[in-house]
Amino acid sequence: MKSDDRDFYEEHGYLGPLRAVRPEAAEEIHRAFRRELEASHARLSIRRLMPGKLRRSLELMETRNRHLDWPLCAQLCQEKAIVDPLVALLGENLLLWRTQIFQMGGATGLDWHSDEYKTLLSPNDRHISAQIAISAATEANCVWVIPGSHRLSRDELLAHHGLEFVIGSDEDTAFGTAHYRQVKGDPEMRSMLMEPGEVFIFHPKTIHRSSLVPEDAVGEKRIGMALRATVPEVTVTDTAFKQIYFRRDRCVVLHGTNEPAINRTASWGASGRTPELQR
Repeated sequence: MKSDDRDFYEEHGYLGPLRAVRPEAAEEIHRAFRRELEASHARLSIRRLMPGKLRRSLELMETRNRHLDWPLCAQLCQEKAIVDPLVALLGENLLLWRTQIFQMGGATGLDWHSDEYKTLLSPNDRHISAQIAISAATEANCVWVIPGSHRLSRDELLAHHGLEFVIGSDEDTAFGTAHYRQVKGDPEMRSMLMEPGEVFIFHPKTIHRSSLVPEDAVGEKRIGMALRATVPEVTVTDTAFKQIYFRRDRCVVLHGTNEPAINRTASWGASGRTPELQR
């Protein structure tokens, strides 16, 4: 990683967008994800009468940690253009403890928050997140970030950006992720516009949100995938995996080794390069 990139990350709390896969490959990946999401919707439609917790677990299995059972997802996570910056920022030995496929835009989105996960990681100060654009991220459905917010206290966030911490939002119910409400003015924010196959990386304390538009707005949802990486010295608690009942979810080694072996690890999805990612 260039020293300028590291300096930018440390000052602003994010890096990117970066090109992760070639545009032609990104188109194939987009189509494959759309097919999988459509198949997922069909599978879930026949389970709608199941008890709530059971149904929720099955829903999560369709979108969370698919790198454990879907080769395309596994190979995308291991792309050099994604892994190398994470290694440069965190170190040679990395564990991937979660991936999440999502669709955002229209009436679907998250307000201002950070991704600290203080109840899932111990200690929670050595981890990082990345988001891969499967489809295009536009002004209507992209992520917005507040540059430099990872270096600000809650009082400073209120004074400089008008963001008030939602008391209790970083407790167990939110997996330790702090949420904020806009109480005055407009924050100094940047839209993270991305083409399919691009990625951006961000600090766990960087405040960000999805584009929020009126409930009746019509527009294409953004398909993306989030990666959460940490170092082997950090304990990933069992709580991080407890919502999945029918699959033994664990960390996987993203780079280097799992030393010290504090966390149990799983295997990646079926090996072998998939057609969508071949160079």
